Amino acid sequence: MRTAILTLTTCLFVFPVQAQYSGGSGTADDAYRIATAADLITLGETPDDYDKHFILTADIDLDPNLPGRKAFDRAVIAPHLNLDFSWPFDGTAFVGGFDGCGHTVSNLTVEGVHYLGLFGQVAYGAEISNLGLVAVDINGVGDFVGGLVGSSSATVVGSYSTGKLAGNQWVGGLVGLADGGLIRQCRGNCVVSGSGYDSHHIGGLLGANGDRGSGAGTVTECFSAGTVDGGESGFVGGLIGGNFGSVSGCYSTSTVNSEGSAWLVGGLIGSNMGIVTQCYSTGSVTGRPDPWSMVGGLIGGNCWSWPDLAIGSGGEVFDSFWDIQTSGQTGSGGGTALTTAEMQTANTFLEAGWDFVGETENGPNDVWKIVEGQTYPLLSWQKYGGGTGEPNDPYLIYTAEHLNALGAEPNDYDKHFRLMADIDLSGHVYDWAVIAPDTNDPEWDFQGTAFSGVFDGNGHAVLHLTITGKSHLGLFGQLGSGAKVRDLGVVDVNVTGSYYAVGGLVGNNFGGGITACYSTGAVTGYTHVGGLTGYNEIGEIAASYSACAVSATLSGNQRVGGLVGVNAGRITTSYSTGAVSGQRVVGGLVGLTTGSISMCYSTGMVTADQNVGGLVGERHPAAGIVAGCFWDVETSGQSTSAGGTSKTTAEMQAASTFLEAGWDFVDETENGTDDIWWIDEGQDYPRLWWGLGDEASPQIKCQKANSKATK
Repeated sequence: MRTAILTLTTCLFVFPVQAQYSGGSGTADDAYRIATAADLITLGETPDDYDKHFILTADIDLDPNLPGRKAFDRAVIAPHLNLDFSWPFDGTAFVGGFDGCGHTVSNLTVEGVHYLGLFGQVAYGAEISNLGLVAVDINGVGDFVGGLVGSSSATVVGSYSTGKLAGNQWVGGLVGLADGGLIRQCRGNCVVSGSGYDSHHIGGLLGANGDRGSGAGTVTECFSAGTVDGGESGFVGGLIGGNFGSVSGCYSTSTVNSEGSAWLVGGLIGSNMGIVTQCYSTGSVTGRPDPWSMVGGLIGGNCWSWPDLAIGSGGEVFDSFWDIQTSGQTGSGGGTALTTAEMQTANTFLEAGWDFVGETENGPNDVWKIVEGQTYPLLSWQKYGGGTGEPNDPYLIYTAEHLNALGAEPNDYDKHFRLMADIDLSGHVYDWAVIAPDTNDPEWDFQGTAFSGVFDGNGHAVLHLTITGKSHLGLFGQLGSGAKVRDLGVVDVNVTGSYYAVGGLVGNNFGGGITACYSTGAVTGYTHVGGLTGYNEIGEIAASYSACAVSATLSGNQRVGGLVGVNAGRITTSYSTGAVSGQRVVGGLVGLTTGSISMCYSTGMVTADQNVGGLVGERHPAAGIVAGCFWDVETSGQSTSAGGTSKTTAEMQAASTFLEAGWDFVDETENGTDDIWWIDEGQDYPRLWWGLGDEASPQIKCQKANSKATK
């Protein structure tokens, strides 16, 4: 019996201790690894670890509807325990290190009182870096509310928040109150609101940078781009509600509003008792007309409150500006009013000593950058031409450099983008797709990161794209599930692939949506070759067209189409006009279809040896559906097709041909009210209504303008 006890005791001593979190030991050199929601919640429930170091090793979704998640009634980490009073902080503050490593915590949902955020209180000596809070939903009825931190006297660097927040006092998109410390290269893109009658210090990034009687921190190279609503009371700013510290190299594009009276409302800062240097704001600013209110384009007032003006107290503002046109405000508590054109001119800011990339007279730090005449100054650490990549604030693409930067950043392929100008890629020659390229040597399977975000062409085009490569070629190599590409043209493309999935715009559309897009130029490949898209695998193409010459010249080539080489998805209300040639399975619109095609047409010359069709080269007898489609039997040189109906040129230029097939035209309602098509009767083929631009006749332009005016 004694032997058994000794054996059991020995076993107990050698039984391994369960690892904390997902690895690491909590030191600066071997930080605890936070890989799951359970890890994060465990950290929150372990105050003894609040002085340790942590790194985030994966994106974490805290959606309360997911298993093991919940809606919180306090901050996840370092919560305030006394719900009756907000001051002083009651609990254990976080004093360690938390490096997000570029990852995000999404869908944090908190319904509580004081010190709300991912962290409740972060104290001096702590550091939070490279962390994104996405789609936060925080509703506080008390004080100190932020997407990341309720109250902080620590260092916060390279972090951001998106979503919506509400609270009573000291409410900010990222931090409620910065009670000392440093906030650097951070951004907020939130809907921030004051929820109480006496709410104050409401800001897009920080509720306040310090306060009367407390420490004031440093805020530098930060911006905000959301909406700030002060509710009934004030100290409301696009970036910071109230500032007692130093703010430099920052800006706000936030929309700012407060209905409160006797308070201070500003595009950048509501109440300024500190120092503001080289900052600007552009957002709309509104407040209640009231003799006791102070509403300014940049600063509401350089004071704590209205009476302070009488004793001459207040902060200082240097070399800072606001847009008098976009803000709607002619006055400000500080700064200089400029027009939009002046705000988009580099010399305006260079003369004020701002340090820009590419110049050394104002310093070597390269704080700012600008696309002359197109953007306001942007912080040099910002990506692309501005924006945050969120649905309501997409990344902005102005130049070829921005487009190439996107191509080199797969981590952004799930974000939102908007093209802000035509981009000429002359002089650039690519050997793979610009965005979402195939990084795999074997020709068939795609390896890499598909684009799954939204790319809004905004009516602009990418010009002179030249690619010579293997597979999955086009402006986009592969679109993934949920991707959307719209209102975009690729003009004068020259894309040559030696194998598979080659298109002017997209190589392979694997679950995405392409709408109101077009291509012109020349596309050549071996198989699955199309003017717009090589392979529409499980995606959808609508209201788009191609005028590309499409060919496949290698021996054994097949599956070539004017619009799409192979369609296994859905194509609707689209057309192609370019010449198409290959050896076999070649069609004016689509080479091979196993999916659906409806209300489409083609007019280009089609040349091939086998399985050739004016509209479709080959159609799967069971799965391929072609409905309400036509091809020009004269211009195509083909009298047969695997789908569609042949028509003469005269018939193809008669509206009745298409109306009888249910096509929705401008100025008719029997086939719908979307006004997808227009036709210059007897002179031209049907054209997509959105596509009638500079090439349209004056009569068509007038008709289009009149139609829009009456809608």
